[in-house]
Amino acid sequence: MNMRILFVVLPLLMDLALIAQEPVAPAPPPQALSRAEAFRERMVTELALTSEQVVRMDEINARHAEKARDLNRAGQDNATRHAQARNMQVEREAAIKALLTPEQNEKYTAMRIEQRNAGVERHTELKANPHQAPAPKRSGDGAE
Repeated sequence: MNMRILFVVLPLLMDLALIAQEPVAPAPPPQALSRAEAFRERMVTELALTSEQVVRMDEINARHAEKARDLNRAGQDNATRHAQARNMQVEREAAIKALLTPEQNEKYTAMRIEQRNAGVERHTELKANPHQAPAPKRSGDGAE
């Protein structure tokens, strides 16, 4: 089970690392790991994924993580790396959506928008006060 979580968490973290402006991405903060793990678990429960879908999703994420590691090791300039990372993310999203039912796709799209908005908020907070990390926010706890 821990390996499955690792295969899901790594791709999500690699997306963050690939978008970073530094040539060598720093280790993700612990809250990033917990957010990625929470999002994976939320997908499994809220989308009511079948065991086959969970296995396929984990395989997609594992392949994405491997490609992301290769991209980071390639030593390309930031603009090239960012463009390739974005393409990889689009491919990953398409693969995940292909294994979901239409109803699951609707829910997944809404979840991704919510996740993206939360990331923008964290980024804005961090930019406003770079010496103090924003408090981690948990979705679904009624605090929004």
